[in-house]
Amino acid sequence: LQGELDKMGVSCHLGKNVRELFMLANTRYETRHIVDKKSQLHPKMTSLERNIFLTDIDIIMRAVVCLKLDIDLTIFIQKQNTRASKNAPKAIS
Repeated sequence: LQGELDKMGVSCHLGKNVRELFMLANTRYETRHIVDKKSQLHPKMTSLERNIFLTDIDIIMRAVVCLKLDIDLTIFIQKQNTRASKNAPKAIS
């Protein structure tokens, strides 16, 4: 999966690579496995982890769908600027 994302030019828009996202999913309360091998609850995601995880998973899922349907993926990047008039999203194809 990581190789396909690299070929599509998606990886540079992710906060973490696929391996890191799988590890996060496997070691946090909100996602795949709620407990560890010792039956201890996993920690909850921090707000930063949650934001990165949700954003990255959204991009990855859209990339996979576009790949399977053989259509172009468009990623909108919100520019960080204090002036609202210059804050329009930029499309990347």
